[in-house]
Amino acid sequence: MKILVTGATGFIGSHLVHRLLREEHEVGIIKRSISKTWRINDILDQLTVFETDLQDLCKIQDAIETFQPCVVFHLASQYVTEHTPADIKSLYETNVLGTVNLLDSMIDSTVTLFVNTSSCFVYGSGSYSDKDQRMSEGDFLNPSNLYALTKVHGEEACSYYAERYGVKCVTLRLFPPYGEWDNERKLIPFVIRKMIEGEELQLTSCKQKWDFTYIDDIIDAYMKILFILEFPEKHEIFNIGTGYAPSMKRVVLMIKDILGSDIKPKFGTIPHRNKEVWYTCADTSAAQKYLNWRPETKLKEGLRKTVNWYKEDK
Repeated sequence: MKILVTGATGFIGSHLVHRLLREEHEVGIIKRSISKTWRINDILDQLTVFETDLQDLCKIQDAIETFQPCVVFHLASQYVTEHTPADIKSLYETNVLGTVNLLDSMIDSTVTLFVNTSSCFVYGSGSYSDKDQRMSEGDFLNPSNLYALTKVHGEEACSYYAERYGVKCVTLRLFPPYGEWDNERKLIPFVIRKMIEGEELQLTSCKQKWDFTYIDDIIDAYMKILFILEFPEKHEIFNIGTGYAPSMKRVVLMIKDILGSDIKPKFGTIPHRNKEVWYTCADTSAAQKYLNWRPETKLKEGLRKTVNWYKEDK
């Protein structure tokens, strides 16, 4: 199958294109000329590469017309937890305009399915007291930051193009991904690297409870979509998470145990963000029903695999 991927140089996208090639799909990617390709250098010669920004509608249309994909996986995104005024333009250009340009390019094209990537942060910041309350696709949306708001707008664009032009769309709302090749500013790789290098580890209280989801399970969800021939609606949305939300403190101490580290994390030594995301936990019943998907990787197993990769990469 011919599949076009955006965001292929990023954490999740790079895992996806590796998997697609292993399963013998023909893969094209849209990437910016400035994108760092270290995650896909080993397979770059096996990909059809189109260099353009997602803001360039004409070049996107040319890429789709030239490559003629059946499916487009859209993972390109700009992420900031707390935006500054300087971030606003690029956030909307990448996350909203880029999505709209892709969707508009699919009208009367060879594309039969557009797979959009969204985030659990569209649900809001939650509360530490939520505990067993899982987030469902039909819940009220209360974006926790500007990044999440742009993801809501991207989802709305999918619904509009599905209804107005018949573009078949699926959105995956990902709960916090982790694993090999992750961005080291995020909690799990940050803690692993600090402990491996024997450096002081200053953290918030780490009372936040997040549904961390291992990268292989996330990629499985994308792959399952290729086997679904018909969805009940033109735009379907699925949560992709584990349904389990341990405290970040528990996650940090599990990493410490796996590494056998003597580093003592200093919890509560740095402040929380102004609008901290206290709780994320996925109700995945829709993904189980329609995609026949469920997470296979327990947290400790996923953390151990991630730790081993960072140890080898040291």
